[in-house]
Amino acid sequence: MRKTKAEAEKTRQTLLTSALKLFAQNSYSATGLAHIAKDCGLTRGAIYWHFENKADILAALEALYFKPFIAQMDKALDSDNAWAESERQLIDIFSHIRTKGIYIMQLFENHPKNNAQDEVSKLIDTYEKIRRKQIYQLIDKARKNKEIPANIDRHLAFLQIRNTMRGIVGLYTNPIEGINTQHYAALMIRQTFKQIQRPLA
Repeated sequence: MRKTKAEAEKTRQTLLTSALKLFAQNSYSATGLAHIAKDCGLTRGAIYWHFENKADILAALEALYFKPFIAQMDKALDSDNAWAESERQLIDIFSHIRTKGIYIMQLFENHPKNNAQDEVSKLIDTYEKIRRKQIYQLIDKARKNKEIPANIDRHLAFLQIRNTMRGIVGLYTNPIEGINTQHYAALMIRQTFKQIQRPLA
């Protein structure tokens, strides 16, 4: 019996969730379509109904999880008060991470760095460049709008924001007992943005 559109979409989302989990836990290269099918209790035929291959699955994950994050930050950058809005967006993103978000972080953090030409490495490189560009755009716009000191060292400000984000990712992928990562993610972002606004003399 032919599946309804809703049932087909539910199956597609189940496949994507399983793929993301396995890519994160076992690596992209070590995960085959058979592993994904087994994890979600479906046949390989069900996968081919929705996706041509593993690269097609990765592209779908990119559209579902990575591109919306970039779009959120672009929207914040376009606002009149880009500094405050970017801070708010980062807090909202990093203090509401759930299981799928942790899988995304693990996929990036745990991916082997010895093959710069595979699909995941290319995806990581692309988003690292986009994130770097966005942070510098934020700093330059905030300086122009006098949201942060005009004479701020833009490279130092970039490193502060980037390293705060990396630190939060590290807390999610390697949690520390007794520390509420969601709570401290918000505090870390607020403190970083305030330090850049009021740098030490």
